[in-house]
Amino acid sequence: MAGVTPQIKLVSTAGLKVITQVPENYAGKIKVGSKVIIRFPDLNKTISGTVATTSRTINANNRSFDAEVNISYDPAIRPNQLAELKFQDYETASAIAISVNTVQTDEKGKYVYIAVQEGNRMVARKKNIVVGEMYGQMIEVKSGLTLNDALITDGYQNIYDGQLVMVLKK
Repeated sequence: MAGVTPQIKLVSTAGLKVITQVPENYAGKIKVGSKVIIRFPDLNKTISGTVATTSRTINANNRSFDAEVNISYDPAIRPNQLAELKFQDYETASAIAISVNTVQTDEKGKYVYIAVQEGNRMVARKKNIVVGEMYGQMIEVKSGLTLNDALITDGYQNIYDGQLVMVLKK
């Protein structure tokens, strides 16, 4: 009958999957087996999973590709429910990560200020660094810092190399 809406809709929640569109620039990073954190904001629930399939084509309209993550049955999760996905697209065994706000740039590149004990006084020293990937407000430092360096995180915009500093807390 034309114009009649369906009265019955069959839905099975036995095999749930989350499908999302991923921007094209992640095509080389998001693969089958990539780790994913899935958050359902309406349920205040977070689960983890892995990418089960990715489409082989790029959508010409929005320059993205589909990624699917199979998830276990959960009676709280409903078909077509909103989910937020975070893909793990980078991993390193050991890294130094600092607040992106502390990184400054000049004509020679990126740098930070560290507090260095020189004799009986503490001074600020400019240290050139090479940065890597960024996540949220943190950025990876690939070289230039060590774990023992005391990074200056307060007042770093208004200091200069060699200035006397006082360490407030460690």
